[in-house]
Amino acid sequence: MSTLSRFIVGRFLRILLFSLLAAVLVFLVIDLIENLDKFLDRNVATNIIARYYLLFLPYIAFLVFPVAMILATLSTIGGLINTHELVAMRASGISLWWVSSRLIIVGVFVSGFLFWFGEYLLPPLNQQRMEIWRVEVKKLPKQSTVRSDRIYLLEGAGRFFHMEHWDETKQRGLRPTLQLAKGRSVYYRIDAEEAKWDSASGWQFERGVERKWENEKETVIPFKTMIVKEVELTPIAFADLSVKPEEMGYTDLKRFIKRLDETGSKTTRWNVELSSKLATAASALIIVLIGVPIAAVQRRSGVVLSFGMGLFVSFLYFGMIQIAKIFGFQGDIPAWFAAWFANGTFAILGFFMLLRVRK
Repeated sequence: MSTLSRFIVGRFLRILLFSLLAAVLVFLVIDLIENLDKFLDRNVATNIIARYYLLFLPYIAFLVFPVAMILATLSTIGGLINTHELVAMRASGISLWWVSSRLIIVGVFVSGFLFWFGEYLLPPLNQQRMEIWRVEVKKLPKQSTVRSDRIYLLEGAGRFFHMEHWDETKQRGLRPTLQLAKGRSVYYRIDAEEAKWDSASGWQFERGVERKWENEKETVIPFKTMIVKEVELTPIAFADLSVKPEEMGYTDLKRFIKRLDETGSKTTRWNVELSSKLATAASALIIVLIGVPIAAVQRRSGVVLSFGMGLFVSFLYFGMIQIAKIFGFQGDIPAWFAAWFANGTFAILGFFMLLRVRK
């Protein structure tokens, strides 16, 4: 790497780090103000709150990275213009294309890093964070966990409840299992095809088998419908336990969607989230493409104007993402189109703007 390349990339990375820290701090303060009353109402210990936000920090950084990227791009190019360094580069035969290419290469590496970060590091951290929220704030059973599309509930000593998938709208679940045990010995088990919740009668298992073990003898009783009183938890207890997209990497989410397809469940929303994982990682590169020409046409803009322009572009970008997602969730547009609409629009716009600016 040449000295000039190191100079440009170094300046960009320093501004990126500063912008990222600033954006994370703003997000953290806003979230803390919004949720502090919930923690206090539930008497959550200070160390638990601190651990929650410590686990939250990587995800916050992941969310605000596009904001930091646009601010770093505008400030880097704008700084070169304001100090006449870009003019000196042009006089030496170095074009804006050359400068842009260095930032674009950085954007490619950052996009790859974001995908790796979201695939391997974020999911376990988000699972731990959400577990704190469910247990300490929502006051759900401490031993309740969710993995993939399956719900596992350990209600108490020797009582284990499992369900493949829960449909909140229909109040129905697939392949429920109830198991009662003393120590390590199971003495009662129910397996069924479906579970239905009724506020009056409680849990109703359909098309299943009841098993009992007494004196080393197993009794098997098939049934069409059974009211199960042993499950004391209501759907409220695990409605919030529904797995979140941020708790899964791309591979896990893809596997999750496959399982939902096998059960006949609707996967439109999840397909949008799957495509969004790739689109979010690519946003670092897209933001550079739009940021360079915007900064180049501002001429001698100040820091305040660059910051304001960065925020405006960020809000516009995230607004387009959310609007497209809404249409994608409703099935009005394909999942991939909903996830990539903002990226595609900004990439095309940035490319044509870059062609028009003075090189």
